[in-house]
Amino acid sequence: MKISKKSLITISAILIVGIAGMVVENKFNTNYDLQNENAKLIIKEIAEYKKANEKKNIWKNYPLLDHPILVLDGKIGMAYYFPCNGEKINSVFATKIKNAPIDVYRLSRVTPGIFKERIEIGKFNEINKKYNVFGKDVYFLRVEGKEGVEAKNSSRHFLPFLTHEAFHYYMQNNWAGGGRFLEDYSKNDMNLLMDEYNILNRYQKMYYKGNVNKEELKKIAKEYVDIMDKRKKANPRYLKKEMEMETAEGSANYVGIKSAKIINYDFDVMTFDKINYKVPLSNVSILYNKGKLNDELLRNTLPYETGALLCFMMDDLGIKDWQEQLNKQTKDKPVYLYTILKDYIEKNK
Repeated sequence: MKISKKSLITISAILIVGIAGMVVENKFNTNYDLQNENAKLIIKEIAEYKKANEKKNIWKNYPLLDHPILVLDGKIGMAYYFPCNGEKINSVFATKIKNAPIDVYRLSRVTPGIFKERIEIGKFNEINKKYNVFGKDVYFLRVEGKEGVEAKNSSRHFLPFLTHEAFHYYMQNNWAGGGRFLEDYSKNDMNLLMDEYNILNRYQKMYYKGNVNKEELKKIAKEYVDIMDKRKKANPRYLKKEMEMETAEGSANYVGIKSAKIINYDFDVMTFDKINYKVPLSNVSILYNKGKLNDELLRNTLPYETGALLCFMMDDLGIKDWQEQLNKQTKDKPVYLYTILKDYIEKNK
């Protein structure tokens, strides 16, 4: 059906008025205290993260705040743009939030350059994928409702979620990756894996209490290395995939947990918002033997937790350059959490 010239003019006028209305809408209620609760929490958490990292970065040379951050409030809500290095935004689509604890601009729903992020299936930047707003490459994260700000003990809470996913984006381009082992476990594989969990559970108890005996921890670290050596010998293909994932996801999980501690949000190692909070690793073998856990959880979930725990173990052992070792790796010369600990044990016999 052919649309008349008059109808086209009418439709165009309606669109122009609608766009203008959304631009004008963004100019009202510009004070921080007048933002919705989600927006205030997001702004507050980034401000607290920035303040903490000015004293000590949670990861060596992690450049999250050296780049603009774009936070989308759902699919159609306002967007919030956090500039870097004192950048000033002069755009009819951007309104600076007054009295906020950190520089932040609220963007109109019709801001050019954010439509691509609006329609993306994912909720954050993928590695090697660029998003450009106001002529700057940004890291974007979409926050949706209760999952992002209200859920308890959740890895999807705003700041842990942001720091975890952005860590993959900024730090792990040259890492080996997060491979999955898709074959069946043998009985011996499973027995050795459960032995590893029971060893790491002894450190997990210390870690939760915040009272680490370094000499005892060295013994635990040696036992961990010994059991990993056995697992590698028994099934090297499986261990290679697991160590890749454990290193990539465990370190990102560590960064998320560290950021959660900054804002006093209850999220930690072995925290599962839909299961329980701070589950002992020793429970895994018990639940698995009862048929309450499947192989998929062991492959795709537990490496996040054991990897993060190993990162905290290296902090407590005082391995000063462990983060730098991971930062310097390449795909051709990967570094794993296990190999750093093995090298430490061999040097401190």
